[in-house]
Amino acid sequence: MTKIDGIHPVEDAWGGVMVSIQGALIERHISPADVVVLLPYAQLMHEARQAWGRIQNSQTFLVPQFETTLNWSQRLGRFTPGLDDFQLNVAFDWHTARSLIKRAGLEEYENSLVHSLIDAAWSLAGLAAAIEPEKRVAWAEQMSDQIGRDLEGPVFAFELACARLALTWVGHSHFQTDFLFSADPRLLVIVNGFHREPMTLAMQKKWGDRVVVLSLNFPQTVGQWFEHQTSDAEDEAQKAASCVLHHLNLGQKSIGFIAQDRLLTRRVSAILNDAKVNVRDETGWKLSTTRAAANLVIWLRAMKWNANTDQIIDALKNAPAYLEKSIQLLESKCRKDGSRDWLDVVWIDDQEGMFTQQRLKMQKSRTLYAWLSDLRESMQMAGIWSGLKEDKAGQAVLEALYLDEGMNVFFKDVNSKINLSDFNQWCVNTLEALNFQPDFGQNQQVVLLPLAQLLGRSFTIIIFPGCDEVSLPVAPEPNGLWTARQRAVLGLPSRLDLTEAVWKSWCYLMNSPSVEVFWRKSDGGESRMPSGLIKIWQSQHINMPNTDARVPRLVIANPIVPPAALGSELPFDKLSATAYEDLRSCPYRFFALRLLKLESIDEINSTVTKKDFGNWLHIVLRIFHLELLERPCSQCEKRIELIERAAILATQECGFSESEFLPFSAMWPKVRDGYLSWFSEHEAQGHIFRAAEQWCEMPLGGIKLVGKVDRIDHEADNSVYLIDYKTEPEEITKKRIKKSMEDTQLAFYAALFENDTLKGAYVSITEKEQTKAYLQKNIVELRDELVQGIQTDMLGIKNNHPLLALGEGASCEYCSARGLCRKDFWAFKV
Repeated sequence: MTKIDGIHPVEDAWGGVMVSIQGALIERHISPADVVVLLPYAQLMHEARQAWGRIQNSQTFLVPQFETTLNWSQRLGRFTPGLDDFQLNVAFDWHTARSLIKRAGLEEYENSLVHSLIDAAWSLAGLAAAIEPEKRVAWAEQMSDQIGRDLEGPVFAFELACARLALTWVGHSHFQTDFLFSADPRLLVIVNGFHREPMTLAMQKKWGDRVVVLSLNFPQTVGQWFEHQTSDAEDEAQKAASCVLHHLNLGQKSIGFIAQDRLLTRRVSAILNDAKVNVRDETGWKLSTTRAAANLVIWLRAMKWNANTDQIIDALKNAPAYLEKSIQLLESKCRKDGSRDWLDVVWIDDQEGMFTQQRLKMQKSRTLYAWLSDLRESMQMAGIWSGLKEDKAGQAVLEALYLDEGMNVFFKDVNSKINLSDFNQWCVNTLEALNFQPDFGQNQQVVLLPLAQLLGRSFTIIIFPGCDEVSLPVAPEPNGLWTARQRAVLGLPSRLDLTEAVWKSWCYLMNSPSVEVFWRKSDGGESRMPSGLIKIWQSQHINMPNTDARVPRLVIANPIVPPAALGSELPFDKLSATAYEDLRSCPYRFFALRLLKLESIDEINSTVTKKDFGNWLHIVLRIFHLELLERPCSQCEKRIELIERAAILATQECGFSESEFLPFSAMWPKVRDGYLSWFSEHEAQGHIFRAAEQWCEMPLGGIKLVGKVDRIDHEADNSVYLIDYKTEPEEITKKRIKKSMEDTQLAFYAALFENDTLKGAYVSITEKEQTKAYLQKNIVELRDELVQGIQTDMLGIKNNHPLLALGEGASCEYCSARGLCRKDFWAFKV
């Protein structure tokens, strides 16, 4: 569809509607001021007023009332909902739903039913509002009887209970639009959207010949359309944003952008924002995703009695009232100690116990009225409140949750008490149900809008990304728990109705002057096809050839050479086995992690891994052998009892919960039995346990060798036998023994002892194989060579020999210092 004589087709269509309205006024001898024109959505009110002004030629200043059903009802009267009314406001409806479930005798299923009940009532609200208030209860009872025929039997008991409860709820509710039934317009004009609304159908039936139904009709002349295939979501976002910028550079000033895929739209918005494009986002994004909402939810989660250390520290970092230095010291201590459970943490600098008192205060159940007051006070004390008040999104959060001073009075009559977990859920649900729209700048160049709200809007170019089979299905899935027959009985849109509405909106779109559609061929590794709508349209209309609007840029490479550092001026007096392993693997890593003392920060509440299991096993064996040393016993049953007790103590010491440690608990019996079997054979060969996790030090020149030996045994001749436990695959342990000159650990531990009759072995403990000891032969010779190597390396550092970044070997793949050596940007590949 192209412009006709300089007039946009949408303007021409509006002109046809206005002429029809004017004709109805003349025919009925009615003044424009006595006419109400109902539009499908609020954004069309401005368009309609402008269209009316264009056909009047300044002959009259009288303008019809251009309204939506909601706006019109709000002009007719102020609605005060009752305590049990369904309000289309999750902040109130969540509590009402819980109350109705309890009164229906389904209290034990409350948590699982409340969301389904709200969703079901939401889908019925438009139907119920279109029934005259005095007939609504009878309608609900009639529908309740009819829908039960599809849900007979105990299997569907909960679905039927939820459906009937939702009908009862909306059937006994009053709505803002009830004022429309008492209105008395001289003429009502209904402008149809892509699908008919129950309320407009009800008004058409009520007022009969006082109603005129019109549609925005367009000439069926297809405009230009371009199809863009993209590789993935990022490619699609970049191409769509580039297309917008291209048309702006060509001088186009009215660009519509269809927000079909919200994640994609957010990415495009970010690109356009960087390009300083003025964007009007009519869809917005969920209020729960704003930083302001996240701050509030983070604070609430930290108030729970079982909040973990990460949640507490995260909340304190976002609370300006608490000293940043104090929190950093607390976090460092918790990470060093691995304190995952906040109940085990002692925070000395708690600013006179303010935070602890706040947490204790928030543990008790109370009414929603009291919760809102106490949360406001808590956030004010934490310094969070002022930040929310100064931020537009923060103001929206406070308004949505009725947190401003005096706003909680709306919940004064809600007497039921809820605990902190339920209150937290109420906040999350409320924020999730609302959208946040930022302020729009002046002279918007691009408008983001949903496809359904394209009707009646005039854009020179329309950009439509997200046209793949998943994001834009031909036949959308109906929402809610209703079956196809129930939807027909209730009057809800069927799948066929939804399909027809999508097709109408698509045809309207493709009749625009110029349209560019985008779809991705893959998403997250899964292949995608174009929407069936594109395929249907391609079979009937030829699309124009497209080009990538992105402009290639010449980027001059600026590679760097591998770094080399000097470490003579940096203090270093202790050397451990792992530190020397770093030096041997990559001197630059040793410089970064040991001389500069840089270190990566471990997560406090990370998932339990094989490494954690290895640490746990070390503790188990330490406790077991020390207990066995004090109370020797040889019976297998007694030893199993001792090692099981050690396992329980080790789990408590590590702070593992039963659920997260379950995978390793399942394999523990096999590991335990394999180890005890080996240990019995080891004892029979004359080896005697002497110490576990023994800290040892040995001076060497100007430094001190340090380390903690997993286990020290003595042989029959009283010679020392060093043992290092390994939970790695046996192939790796065998490789350590085979390449003894490259292995550091056992030889380094041997260097902590002066004995020349040492023996050393790795004991491999895995769930797949029996426990086995791998003896490192010639351990004394290996030790002496290692000591000589250490002295040479330390002298080289002292004499300013460069510590080079080697950039090779497996250790380079998982190096904490990789961001510092910047291997990925070297001038050549190693």
